[in-house]
Amino acid sequence: MLVSKNHITERLLVSGSDESISASIREDITLNCSVDSHITPEHFEEVSWKKTDEDDYILVLLYQNNKTLSDSSGERYRDRAEFFTGEIPKGNFSLRLKSVRTEDKGVYMCQVFAGGLSANATAELKRLGFSVLHIMVLILCISASGSALLLCCLIYCRSHNNVPTATKHIRTLGFLHALLPNIIMFVASFIWGFIEDTVS
Repeated sequence: MLVSKNHITERLLVSGSDESISASIREDITLNCSVDSHITPEHFEEVSWKKTDEDDYILVLLYQNNKTLSDSSGERYRDRAEFFTGEIPKGNFSLRLKSVRTEDKGVYMCQVFAGGLSANATAELKRLGFSVLHIMVLILCISASGSALLLCCLIYCRSHNNVPTATKHIRTLGFLHALLPNIIMFVASFIWGFIEDTVS
């Protein structure tokens, strides 16, 4: 959820968005930051996005001397943060943050220096939801438990059946009981490993 605030310093107005959004892990999000359109691009001395980290700030992205300085970004945000380049001449310095992670939660500040003035807008990323892959892992884990329980019930029922073919069926069910839940859990573990790999 994003909550933004506006701050006015003399004639320099920096605004964000008052709308709340939700994001899933690994989703791309946009943090809004617009500067009053009366300021021309050449008068932007510096625009920075920073994330508050306890008593310190982590630089997310920096625009200085009419250039985006991606190399100045903190290691956590390198190659994941960008401006909408075509929108900069319009005073739009919204930040696109790619593939959000759990540790991305927190307060972000867009700070603008222009014509000797400064102003800022803040946005807070409060909550991250589960991605499709997380939900898939959950479904697979439930399926593994359900299949194990179902096969147990079938084995129990067959073992009390006096039909000659019951023994053969019990062996088949026993084999499935040992194999099927383990295969499902293996797939779930593989997907979970992929998720952890991509968000780390």
